[in-house]
Amino acid sequence: VTTLGLNGGTFRSCLAGGGGKERVESDVQLGVSLGVAGTPTVYVNGILAGAAGFIPTFGQIKELVDQELKK
Repeated sequence: VTTLGLNGGTFRSCLAGGGGKERVESDVQLGVSLGVAGTPTVYVNGILAGAAGFIPTFGQIKELVDQELKK
């Protein structure tokens, strides 16, 4: 915690109080519904870049962006 420059007491209090828990759970459910298997996951105009569960390469992202720009 201190390595990140966080106030340890404030951080632990927030974590223990469940601050933001609903938002995190909502985001996780959204990711699951979209087929996100991990991070990072990159979508361009709703299209998954690369293969599910794998980190896309710059080339894969660029190719998808270029394809979408041609539409």
